[in-house]
Amino acid sequence: MYPDGSKEKTPLYYSDYNEALTYAQYDIKSNWEWYRERYEKEIGNE
Repeated sequence: MYPDGSKEKTPLYYSDYNEALTYAQYDIKSNWEWYRERYEKEIGNE
């Protein structure tokens, strides 16, 4: 999600929702700092 409200979606190809949820939780825990930094840079560029 971007500060202007737009969203970028990437398809996840998992066989069931449990696998997709596990991946999503891992991704957020591993990359939240990078996501935050990118978001804050976008806010500064407006």
